[in-house]
Amino acid sequence: TEKLKAENYVSSPEESATAYEPQNKEEESVFSASWLSYIELSPISGRNTKQSYSLYIDGIFDNMKSIGITDVFIHVRPFADAFYPSDYFPVSAYAASEQGGDLPFDILGVISERAKVKKLNIHAWINPYRVSNGNDINALSEKNPARLMYKEGIAEDVVVTEKGIYFNPSSEKVRKLIVDGARELLERYDIKGIHIDDYFYFDGCGDFDARQYQIYTSLGGRLDLASWRRENVSTLLASLYSAVKSFGEDKIFSVSPGGDIAKCYNENYADVYLWCREAGYCDMIIPQIYFGFENEKLPFARCLEDWMSLCRGSGVKLTVGLALYKAGQEDAYALSGSSEWINNNDIIARQVRLIKEKNCYGYALYSGTYIDFNEKTFAEELNNLKSMV
Repeated sequence: TEKLKAENYVSSPEESATAYEPQNKEEESVFSASWLSYIELSPISGRNTKQSYSLYIDGIFDNMKSIGITDVFIHVRPFADAFYPSDYFPVSAYAASEQGGDLPFDILGVISERAKVKKLNIHAWINPYRVSNGNDINALSEKNPARLMYKEGIAEDVVVTEKGIYFNPSSEKVRKLIVDGARELLERYDIKGIHIDDYFYFDGCGDFDARQYQIYTSLGGRLDLASWRRENVSTLLASLYSAVKSFGEDKIFSVSPGGDIAKCYNENYADVYLWCREAGYCDMIIPQIYFGFENEKLPFARCLEDWMSLCRGSGVKLTVGLALYKAGQEDAYALSGSSEWINNNDIIARQVRLIKEKNCYGYALYSGTYIDFNEKTFAEELNNLKSMV
């Protein structure tokens, strides 16, 4: 299929704004969230006992609550591993001395306990396909399902590349593993739902799945390669959505693709058009619009309008991912707007204001430890945001 370009699918800002159906009619009802990544969750020295870790998490949660955060995406499975006792995945190397080691305590269990005390909702954030940033399959724990499923020279279930190790999205065995892992989390922990981010097909994936695609076409499949790949990812999302809803309609399945719509669709094979338009794939879409207003290629306001256009008329809730971590930093990819985050300390506040004006469902900040009032750069942004909430 022909690759999509921005001008082929984006309506004008005026059309998007007037046709978009408001998702939050009252300003105070705006959904406000933050991510908390696996690096931030690691029980390193100084927070490696249950008591010290609880105090650490309490501090983060208190900072979040001070700016109106209600929901937190907890990164419990970053590399086919776990920050909790699992029947499917080994303990994360970021939670123990090595992958497959012993947990010092149930990290997700502690976080769940503290969230209840602080009256915060937590969502279990998983990376479904990413296995490792390295490329040595034997460096993985012997308990890692990717190592157990790996077949040398055949990328049937697991793909080893120079850039990393990944599960093959076309594998039914992989899909079952991911869904079973999500069910395990929902069965064992008091969580609001399951959340996945933007690790779909990996960048520059080449023809690793040529064999699987040939099997598909030999059995009568008629989709071209790109469409088939998108269908593989969408099949996983539909399965995860169904699994989450089996635990109650109040449970939420959310997805956070990259902010560049064309790249999502053409390079990562994430069919955000389908997910935003039709029921049964996700409750909430959280594009990572990590761009300033002056970004030369993807300015925030235009990018927001584009995502609003995708969600127009659907029941999928649009929540916007915001780059708090960029405060005070040069943003080289913004080209002529590279100094915007250095020269301004109210970018997040202005973005949130625009999100509210457009009646989007809400916003999410990346990430938790940047909600830091002791660091001047972040404090200035946060205080400007706090004045709004």
